[in-house]
Amino acid sequence: MSIRAFRFQLRPKPGTAHALRRFAGACRWVWNRAIGEQQRLRAAGEKFSGYVVMCRWLTAWRNDPDTAWLAETPGCGSRRRRTASSTRTTSA
Repeated sequence: MSIRAFRFQLRPKPGTAHALRRFAGACRWVWNRAIGEQQRLRAAGEKFSGYVVMCRWLTAWRNDPDTAWLAETPGCGSRRRRTASSTRTTSA
């Protein structure tokens, strides 16, 4: 059995490179903050927080004025809410 390896390099345009760095930085910040919260809970003798609770954390962080930049970061766990005017209706 032989193992083949491939190396790829992205060469984005400057604007895209900036967006990628911003996205990666925001994801790293959220990861570190969530780990900190889990460690705080463990030290307090509380249970591990699951997915739903961590989603609430992310929502709170995005709505906090000190970390409002998270809401502006594309794809950082935020999904655009669909309004009634933006939903597509299909006729049968």
